[in-house]
Formats: sequence, C-alpha cells, structure tokens
Amino acid sequence: MSPPSHRDRSHATRVLFTDLDGTLLDLQTYRPSAPALAALRALAAHQVAVVAVSSKTAAEIGPLLG
Repeated sequence: MSPPSHRDRSHATRVLFTDLDGTLLDLQTYRPSAPALAALRALAAHQVAVVAVSSKTAAEIGPLLG
C-alpha cells in the first residue's frame, strides 16, 4: 500500500499547536475565554488535535485544564 499523496488529505492527522497564556487562557483569570472555548469545540468537531505549548510545568497546567 502506498502512502497517501499530498493531495489526498482524507487520512491526514491535523494538529494545532497553541500557547496558553493570553491565547487560550485569559491573563487575569487563567480561564479560557468564550471565543477560545468556541474555537476548541469547532476543532474537536473537525477532529483536530490540540497541543498546548507552554513554559509551565505539567503540575501547573493540570489544574488549568481541569
């Protein structure tokens, strides 16, 4: 079986890498904003994996992600 061509994206894995502070999380509350939540829901509906990129440790990120 040959790998899919660059034109056949039906089996491609889509991933979004994003920062947390000020991008997904409000800088004052450290809670996701309404637009960020809507975007995350849309990404999930389209089966796009989301990877948080941060200088925070796993111990710091865990409580933020619930």
